[in-house]
Amino acid sequence: DWFYLDCICFESSPPTTTSTTLCLVCAFGACNDLQQPAMSAMCTALLIAVVAVSVAVPGVVSADVYERSNLLWANETDGAEFWLAWTVDGDNVHFEARLNRVGWIAVGVSATGMMQATPTSNAVIAKPLNQSHPVAQYSINGVTIDAIDLHETPGCSNFSIDASNGSTVMRFTRGFDNGDGDQAAQLSKTAASHIIFSAGKTAKWQGDSTYCMDSKLVNIAQAPSGELAYQNQVELYKGLFLKWNESNDVFSFEASYDQPVWLGIGISATGMMKDTPTSNAVIAAPVNASHRVGQFEFVEASQAGIVLHPTKGCGGFESEFQAKKTVMRWSRGLSNGDQKDAQINKDGATHVMFSAGKQAHFGEPAACMDSAPVDFYGPHTFKPDPLTTLTWQVNLNNTVTMTYSYQGNAWIGVGFHQNGSMVGSDVVIFSPELKNVSEYTLQGKSLAKIHPTNNQTLQYSSASQSGNVTTVTFVRLLDPKDKQKTAINTVGSTHVVWAYGSSNTLDYHKNRGNVSVPFFGASAPTPPPPPPPLPPPPLPGCRVCTMQRLRAPINLETTRSCRGHHRAEL
Repeated sequence: DWFYLDCICFESSPPTTTSTTLCLVCAFGACNDLQQPAMSAMCTALLIAVVAVSVAVPGVVSADVYERSNLLWANETDGAEFWLAWTVDGDNVHFEARLNRVGWIAVGVSATGMMQATPTSNAVIAKPLNQSHPVAQYSINGVTIDAIDLHETPGCSNFSIDASNGSTVMRFTRGFDNGDGDQAAQLSKTAASHIIFSAGKTAKWQGDSTYCMDSKLVNIAQAPSGELAYQNQVELYKGLFLKWNESNDVFSFEASYDQPVWLGIGISATGMMKDTPTSNAVIAAPVNASHRVGQFEFVEASQAGIVLHPTKGCGGFESEFQAKKTVMRWSRGLSNGDQKDAQINKDGATHVMFSAGKQAHFGEPAACMDSAPVDFYGPHTFKPDPLTTLTWQVNLNNTVTMTYSYQGNAWIGVGFHQNGSMVGSDVVIFSPELKNVSEYTLQGKSLAKIHPTNNQTLQYSSASQSGNVTTVTFVRLLDPKDKQKTAINTVGSTHVVWAYGSSNTLDYHKNRGNVSVPFFGASAPTPPPPPPPLPPPPLPGCRVCTMQRLRAPINLETTRSCRGHHRAEL
């Protein structure tokens, strides 16, 4: 007589670290003599039995609920990526390593970032073709494959591997201490840990070339934001913050939103999703198993038109999905490396797109979707002439803060016009004699043509005269939506007019001019062209005759003499 016994287990939904598992136990029997009552009853009783049991399954974490992830490595040529995701659970960490190719993968811990180190480096390695140990922990006692030894410890368990659908996924649970104590490299609870990693180009473990073999400092226990002080911060939307540091035109960004949902921050030339140059964004989605955070470009203004877009100038992706918060971090250059894409402006404000979902699934309805001007390099300074300085910065609330100063004691004024003309411009004038700052419209070139505007729309103004320096500062809407006032262009440059007088009494200007200011970046402010250079000295042996306002009869032939030509005979 023989029996065949099998068991199929279904994990409860949603999966958690302690799951209720339904086990369906099926027995199929063949009896030599079913005529015997006892044997017949046994076969019938064992035919089908259903048992529901509650079991603790530590380390079994759904791919959707890992709180944090880090892009360990990416190949921009063929799109291969190696991700590490994890959730801290007391003294244990539940890990998922994912390569979007089929191949062996390894993730471990080193004291120094080197494979061979003291204490001993150790790693969990997934070998899809290894039947005896498809996933296991190994100690790394040297730099050759023969020195990588199977090493089971109580602090590393719950191994699983899935090498299907063109990807390799390895999951395991590891304690901050893997059970070897001081003899092995361990994860840090208070600082970043050296994570060593490698991935093979095929599923065969020995003798094959690798996609990558490297190490990276990763803060497993706590978010890097607890250690990194960001120097700049703006609130793009209620509860949605963008923080950054900048050094040598390289930015370290952190975006956070007070909900566990998908989140996106991007760059646009005009503030629109579909734009030229191409808009691009870094998007974090908690339930996107293959790309929890990465750079995308907007080919069309739809979800289908948002395409994964890795570039050289954007990387270092990290994401953190907590119960009540989403955080993503990345680094980006002034240029993301693609000349066809919208880039960060250095000379003015940048149109920053932002969006946050209502759920974790990317593409679900958004809680917010908008753009705002962010001046990453402001304030900007320019000298219209040797005695004056103009400073400006575009603000998040679609305003601009401007300061105009003159090295002297006199009235000063600065304003805007679409083509740089004084007549027709709207200006802010500080008159020390009148002790006020007001907006005026210049309807002509005489003092009688200078009139206060009907609507005074400055959101803030201040002025001072001290130490032989006169200064005015004001905050103005980019677009006051007033027929008497010029809207500041959010693409290209805007003409700024300036002037100062000979005294504190508002009268005819001592000097004036205009400058083309790229409030939203393009190039450095452009002053009017300088006067033509003086003519060169005459060549030796030539006579020079200067005549002013010479009038010749219409019927008289005339010839102009130029450098290098013989003197004309008149």
